[in-house]
Amino acid sequence: MKSINARIKELHQEGHTVSEIKKILSEELGREVRYQRIYNTLIPFGPKTNGRVTGRVGISKQIMEMLNEGKTLKEICIALQVYPNQVYQVKKKILKGE
Repeated sequence: MKSINARIKELHQEGHTVSEIKKILSEELGREVRYQRIYNTLIPFGPKTNGRVTGRVGISKQIMEMLNEGKTLKEICIALQVYPNQVYQVKKKILKGE
């Protein structure tokens, strides 16, 4: 049998969202799998939370534009399908003046 992390990556590559992966794995294993376990495994691959968005070039520029427009962290994360930490990193660069 494959490891849980290998199965998570496999389901992710098939195009399943985090919630779908959680449901499938919980049924397969007969116990609850935590969302955090799935997120931690998928961090290098980027989120696919509800729009099945894959990594893209120029996302930092889009985040910067939305921050300059006065959008909130939540609005940016939902619109661009990025993790809050990514927004914080861009915000940090803006404050440094890069």
